[in-house]
Amino acid sequence: HATRLKKNDLLDRVVEAGTNLKSNSQVESLYRSIFKLLLQSCGIPEAALQRKIERELAGVLETVFPQSQLVSFDKLSSKAKRDHAEQMADVVMGIRLFNRELGEGGLGIEDVPHLALEEAKVLSKRMEESSRDIDRKAEKYDKVLNFEHMIPGSIASSVDMLQNELAHNRQIVLLLNQLLHDSLQGVDSIWKLHQKFRSILQQLRSLVGGKSAVPKETVYPHFIQLSNIWMAMEKEREYTELRRKVYAELCPFMDCFKSSILPTDLAKAGAHEAKLYNDHKNTRGEVKEDKKSHDDADDENEDGEEASLSK
Repeated sequence: HATRLKKNDLLDRVVEAGTNLKSNSQVESLYRSIFKLLLQSCGIPEAALQRKIERELAGVLETVFPQSQLVSFDKLSSKAKRDHAEQMADVVMGIRLFNRELGEGGLGIEDVPHLALEEAKVLSKRMEESSRDIDRKAEKYDKVLNFEHMIPGSIASSVDMLQNELAHNRQIVLLLNQLLHDSLQGVDSIWKLHQKFRSILQQLRSLVGGKSAVPKETVYPHFIQLSNIWMAMEKEREYTELRRKVYAELCPFMDCFKSSILPTDLAKAGAHEAKLYNDHKNTRGEVKEDKKSHDDADDENEDGEEASLSK
């Protein structure tokens, strides 16, 4: 939000500086305003790269917005000036991204596709692990409470306490799973953006090839797309950071009390569950054996009937 406000302020300055151009000082002021807008889109680079990045930007800007376009820019409405300046910033960013791909520029630009995907994956994995941990805790509560429900008075643990603790864990895991769902959707979105980004880079490689010049109307839309996708991946990084902060707020509530389940109650509940499983298994085995005996008897009767008919 703060970045967007700053960008709007810089766009306002470009519009103001680009109105009624009559002197060299006004032209210089316009270029400085545009230059600041372009720098803002680059983020805050390392001090050691600052001068090199400025030189790179200056070279690209001269290509995208030569002085020959000043007169036509001056005649535009305020809204058209804003739109043109914003589009120009996207084109410059797209060119720098393409040059970065070619190893011929793009200084100071982070590997946003890689960072965005890795950050979202790491956070999703941590949340998945936390969700499984809470589910394992909930299973123990369910086991003991089901045992008590089947055979009242079997446990020494407080039933009220166990129910409250189980409800707490279920509320936390519900929130956590919603957050995890959003994070996994973020991973999917970033992956799709990354694939689209690579596709456009490949299209640009095919368009530009070894040519010394390519019509602007052919390549500029691709540069704008590159910039927009890049910014979308930056936005996904912001969403991931917000989810990380929410997850960090949830973490203390995942282990904020000692379980009231007594070890002896858990052991008794486990033994009872095992007994029920074995009884069920044995019952199923007896049913299968009875069915087999019944089927064998039917087969013998059918054989006997066939023998009688043949006589």
